[in-house]
Parts: sequence; structure tokens; C-alpha cells
Amino acid sequence: MKRKITILLATGIIVTLVAFSLVFVKAASSHRADVLRASSDNYAAVRASAGKHSDSDQVGASVPPEYHYDPINAIYIRDDGKDDHLFEGESVKLTKVDDKHYQYVFKDLKPNGRYKFHFCVNDNMGDRFGRGQDVTDYGFEYPTRVFRYPPGYNPQSNEVNLTENNITIPPDGFSYDATLVLDLSEYNEDNPGDVYAYAVYTITLERKYRIKSEADWNTFCDRLAENESYNRFSGDTLYLENDITVSRPAGSANCDFCGIFDGQGHTLTFNYSGSSEFAAPFSFVSVTVPLGSKEGTPDAPVTIKNLNVKSTIRSSGKHAAGLIGQCWGEVNVENCTMDIDIETDKVFAAGYVGKINNRTFSISRCTVGGTIKTSAMDAAGFVAETSGVCNITDCLSGLTIVSSVNGDGTHGGFVGVQNRTSNDITMKGCVFNGKLLGADTNSYGGFIGSKKKTSRSATVSLRLKR
Repeated sequence: MKRKITILLATGIIVTLVAFSLVFVKAASSHRADVLRASSDNYAAVRASAGKHSDSDQVGASVPPEYHYDPINAIYIRDDGKDDHLFEGESVKLTKVDDKHYQYVFKDLKPNGRYKFHFCVNDNMGDRFGRGQDVTDYGFEYPTRVFRYPPGYNPQSNEVNLTENNITIPPDGFSYDATLVLDLSEYNEDNPGDVYAYAVYTITLERKYRIKSEADWNTFCDRLAENESYNRFSGDTLYLENDITVSRPAGSANCDFCGIFDGQGHTLTFNYSGSSEFAAPFSFVSVTVPLGSKEGTPDAPVTIKNLNVKSTIRSSGKHAAGLIGQCWGEVNVENCTMDIDIETDKVFAAGYVGKINNRTFSISRCTVGGTIKTSAMDAAGFVAETSGVCNITDCLSGLTIVSSVNGDGTHGGFVGVQNRTSNDITMKGCVFNGKLLGADTNSYGGFIGSKKKTSRSATVSLRLKR
């Protein structure tokens, strides 16, 4: 009997211990689950806080369960109606570059402006990508994150900030084009409210100088003298925005034009009467290193392109020309037309360039027409005098040269005189259908008037009009 009681007592103790262990294990498991749940909630809160970018009430987790985001068919930019305006309250559609990228170019934005806007999905002001309450000024070095907001919320505007802490404020006359790209590569279309599924936008600036009037042209001429501020426009592009008429030549011997001039298909009418040498719309053109360039950076070539010119010149100075008086360095002229009316009693009058001083001058896809009346030698349709390499490609000379020279005129339909033995004249795909007139003048050339110093390396490739 005693033995039986002992066995029962031991069994009871074991059962009690097992039961206690089960309770303990259950309690421990419950505590561990609470800890894990708390950690998970904590992590979610931290993740949401980080993703919401200091805007914890508006992104992602706060989307009403019954709300569904519309598919993105298009994205528009809308002016927010404050500060400097982009569209005066209207909206414009971004260009869809591919499935993940949308682009738009803001044109002619002035320095010192803060231009604010919204990204609207399908042009719906209630469905926006926005910055929330974060007001960090990103400038133009880093992409800016934006999140898609549910209806009823008003995220902060996006912006193109052209204030002095973001850009170097140039002297007056410049404006900026801002290319904006909205990148949806990280955006989660299956879960638009995901706070980690943000989009980014980037802005790239291009500084531009626009000429819209004679006053703008005169300002441009003034600025050529301000080398410290403008560096003779080396590395900058100037745009002709309208057809204009001017009478002031741009540049001087010490302040020559060193940039890019894009006529954008407009017409520059140049009227000049005087005695200055190198009379032309661009009197002096040369190359220099762009401002702020690293040591060893080569000179930036000069380019004049997409320009129509009507030049009327009455000159008693040498090297009068329809476009450029004198050029140094690598100079390119592309896709231009010239209509000239030049009267002069001095040598080296030309349709395009009075004198090439050195290096390489290249002109392509250009035409010249009109008349040069001269009582002096060496007039030409394109280049009067060259001491550099001269490349003429796919050009047409329909110029009439009326000469009153008695004897050697040395006029050329394209080039008047080549002065150096070491430099070539190359003409390809060119046509002369003009006229060389003068009862007492001889030594005309349909393409080249004279090569004073013949070079074995000189190359002339011609195509005559039949």
C-alpha cells in the first residue's frame, strides 16, 4: 500500500511539472509573438516614416481601402499659380519617352525665379505625384523623390529653382531652358501606395542667350567687350528668335565672337555704311577656351548656323563681307543663305568671309546670291582671302561680281586668293552659276581667282553646273 501511494505521488508530481512546463512554454511563446509583432509594427512604422519623407499622414498607409488608383495613361504638368508662372495656370502634357520616362522642356526661364508646378496623372489635379511636406532644396545635382498621393491631400509643389544658391546668376540677357525627366522605374504600378515605390524627377539646365530685337543685338555687341563676365560667349549658344534689322557690327579686334550662333531659320538684315575694315555682321570671330574649363581644355570651335542674311554694305575699308570680316581658329558655317549688295573701292570683298587668318574654316550647305560692285581686286562669292585651310562642301554660288578693275581682277566665284603654300582649299559638291562681269577686267576664276603661292598639297575638288 505504501508503495502504491508513493507511485501515485510521483505521478502527480510529474503531471504537475508537465502542466507547469506547458503553461510556461505557452506564455513564453505568447511573449515572443508579442515581441515579434511589436518589432514588425515598429519596422513598418520606421519604413513608412522614412518613405513618407517627413509627411507621415499622407503617403501610402493612409490610402482609403476603398480607393483605387487609376492606370497612368498620361502625365501632365500644371502650374501651381504662385510665384513665377510656367503656363499661367494651364497644364501641358509630358512627352512619353518610353514606358518609364516622361519629359518636358521649360523654355526661356529667367534667373532668380522659383517656378513651381505639379505632376498630375491623366491631367487630374486630385491625382498627383508630389513632394509632401519636405522642403529640402535639391538644386540640380540630385534626383528629387515624389510619391503618388491619394485624393484629398495637397502635396508640396515641385519646382525649378533658379535662385543664386542653385545656379551662377549670369549677367543680364541670358535665360535658361530646363529639361525635366520624370522617371517611374522604381514606381510600383501594382501597389501605387507603396511608400518605397516613389518616382524621381531630374532637371538639366541649358543657359541660353536669345536675340529678339535690334536692342538685344546691340546688347550682345556690348557684352562682347565684357570678357570677364561673358568670355566672348565661348561655349555659349546665342539664338535668333525673330527676323531683325541691325546696323552695328559685332566684335572688334580684341573682343571677337567665340561662341555658337543659331539663327533658327530667321533672317538677319545688316545695313552698313562706313570706312571700317572687316565690315560685316560679325566683324571678328575667333576661338578661345570656355570660361571655367579645366587646364588643357582645347579652344571651343565657333559655329554660325541656320541663318539667313541680307547684307547691304557701302564700304571704303578692306575685307567687307556678308557674314564674317575676319576669322581665326576652327570656324564652321552651316546651312546659311546669303543675299548681298556690296559696293566697295577696297580689296577682298566677299559674300561670306573677308579673311581667313589661320587654322581651318569649314562651310557647308550654304548659298550666296546678289551682287558685289568693286573697283578693287580679289572679290569672291564665299572667301576673299585665305591663309588657312578652307573647306567648302555642297555650296552654291550664284553671285554676280561687277568689276571696274582695269587689268588683273583676280576675282573668284568661291575663293579670291590663297596666300600660303601649306594650306589647302577643298571644294566638294559645289556649283557656280553666277556671273563675273567687267569689260576691262581679266583673271577671273569661276571657283578660285588666284593661288599666289602654289602648293603641291593643295586640293581642289569641283563639280561644274551643266
